[in-house]
Amino acid sequence: CPFCESNNIIEIYKKDYYSEDIINFLKSHLNNFPLEILKNKEFIIMECKTCKGIFQKNILNDYYNSKFYENYVPHDVAFNKKKKKLDYFKKIQSYEVLFIKSHFEKIKKIKVLEFGAGWGLWSINAQKSGLNVTAIEISKTRLNYLKKNKIKVLDSINKIVDKYDFIFSDQTFEHLNNPFIILKKLLIHLNKNGIIFLKVPPGTKIKGKLKKNYTVGDDEIIPMEHINVFNRRVNAQLAKNLGLKYIYPRNCYPA
Repeated sequence: CPFCESNNIIEIYKKDYYSEDIINFLKSHLNNFPLEILKNKEFIIMECKTCKGIFQKNILNDYYNSKFYENYVPHDVAFNKKKKKLDYFKKIQSYEVLFIKSHFEKIKKIKVLEFGAGWGLWSINAQKSGLNVTAIEISKTRLNYLKKNKIKVLDSINKIVDKYDFIFSDQTFEHLNNPFIILKKLLIHLNKNGIIFLKVPPGTKIKGKLKKNYTVGDDEIIPMEHINVFNRRVNAQLAKNLGLKYIYPRNCYPA
């Protein structure tokens, strides 16, 4: 299990990658993806009986994973998707920045790390709000965009040297092959009494979907992309295994 490392896992769903709905979705969703690598492979969903986490079994190897978000996911589509909701994102981010400042009010220069920054809208807003921001992003295109916006960037978790008061990640951990190991590495760089703030797609309804005639789409379990499905039990287990206090739900947004 990528969440708790248990071997107590079962298969709950299986479909050929060359099924019509999967192939049509991937063709419309990705650019120039080598579909031939999926021939005779299966889209398999597993569940951990220990933590109740749900995850994909057959995922991309390191080579294709390194190319996925730079070469196959269309940059213009991803950027425009964010741009269309820019006002909404800025509003949400302003609440998050206020939460950070109020929690760490005794610290003059709050050090923040964003893991999986993407186009950096959150990092850019946080830095403009007076936070000391570092961002981690693997896509070269997005890294360059971050640099143009004067954000300090790293292209690997292994290049972190500092410690941070607040580690933030939005819509990233559902994409990771090894979320537990990544969290363990990030924890090394968290200051005492610091906070790790994760935002992931809610996965409470996915088992219900899989029991019906499930059609692959842009939801919480996209083939090779949204490979992990989180829920409260998974989050609590992750926190326990890492020696963290799980404080969900901590609402920093006005009603």
